[in-house]
Amino acid sequence: MVEIRNFINSKLKEIETLLKTNKEKGELIVLKNKYLDLIYLLKIYDKFNLNRKDIIEIIELPMTCTDTSEYRIMEDLDVESRDLWQEVKVNNNCLRLSSYDIIIKKK
Repeated sequence: MVEIRNFINSKLKEIETLLKTNKEKGELIVLKNKYLDLIYLLKIYDKFNLNRKDIIEIIELPMTCTDTSEYRIMEDLDVESRDLWQEVKVNNNCLRLSSYDIIIKKK
């Protein structure tokens, strides 16, 4: 992975040099942003230990029925009674999802 990061960083340095001397900057800026996106995605890859062998499925949530509704993630506490279920909290905040958010299911 280090080699990939080094490659991307070298390309970013090349783009920075070209941006200083080139008058046609539009395409270079687009390319620079793509490389920056790759670096961001690599950080996510590292942080969450993602790899193709561990990902079962990536799910994009469908459009909600209304513009203001949300998806809520519940823990069922091993009971069927929905009255006892609890909303999942992350950092003491209920986890709410919106249309087109993605969920990554891992093994």
